[in-house]
Amino acid sequence: MPVICITKPSAAMGLFNLFKKRPPYDDPFFGALTHPFKKDTLFEGKKLFTPASIEVGLSIISDPTGPTQSHYNFYTTIEREYATLVNKIIPLIEDEFGNWQGDFKIGDFAQEFRLEHLVVPRQDVTPLKWDIAYTSIHDSNHWFITSFEGMTPMGILIDG
Repeated sequence: MPVICITKPSAAMGLFNLFKKRPPYDDPFFGALTHPFKKDTLFEGKKLFTPASIEVGLSIISDPTGPTQSHYNFYTTIEREYATLVNKIIPLIEDEFGNWQGDFKIGDFAQEFRLEHLVVPRQDVTPLKWDIAYTSIHDSNHWFITSFEGMTPMGILIDG
């Protein structure tokens, strides 16, 4: 008769589970999403951003059950209002980057800046605080991150 040995899991086994990757979450709107750093309320992925015709990185903050219709509506609104949002952030970028580059002016935003990342915030917290981030031909070592409350840009951070 075989001997079955039942042991209590060691602390080391628990430590290894800490680094175990969770399977991706397949969202019907955003596609494959992951949970970085085991944070249940943060989902990350990529999606085609239609106005810029590029795939952008996404950070979606929601309940552990995943994004909701409100998140989808928010993303769709950002796509629909993208040209207006860009026009609102151009003066902020010109002002902040102008502190480094003198009389800096943007000639063609779409040619000079590339959308890289978008934060889709929790939809049940007001005001909605979210960020949109770009890289630029003007400085490849920095990201240009605009923070919003609702659809109003509140500030720009040039991070590198």
